[in-house]
Amino acid sequence: DAYMIQSKNDPKHLDQLKTLLGLQSAKGVRTPLWSSQAEKQIGRSLEPADASLYRSGRRIAQWMSLDRGDCQNSSKELARSLAQPTTTDLVRLKRLAKYHIHTSDYVLTFKFDPDMEKVIDGWVDANHARNADRKSTSGYEIYLQGVQLCTASKTQ
Repeated sequence: DAYMIQSKNDPKHLDQLKTLLGLQSAKGVRTPLWSSQAEKQIGRSLEPADASLYRSGRRIAQWMSLDRGDCQNSSKELARSLAQPTTTDLVRLKRLAKYHIHTSDYVLTFKFDPDMEKVIDGWVDANHARNADRKSTSGYEIYLQGVQLCTASKTQ
């Protein structure tokens, strides 16, 4: 189809992430975010070697999330602890990696109809500092002809 573009994560990135985190035989999970109970857990600081592993894994996860709106908020939250990652952050990163394992066959498909009106829609939302840290998370989505082109999630 001349008016269709498909985007899929390169499997080498998932393979790198699985190897880095020791998840070669791990099963996937159905959601990228951790539970509210896990959100309250305070882990201990990672040793320097594990902190480096966390940062490397987080970079791979960020790259994989660029085209995945379903992973962007999790990836953004993991970035907040890059300076001082904890054991809890590493568990969260592994959860996101397991979600990528579960969704490794997902393909983002863009289909355009050249005869349709070229309409661009945008959606914006924010949680207005409802988190315990009193920081807002906002996000947006941009659509062309009902096809999602761009998404983002950001802590303010």
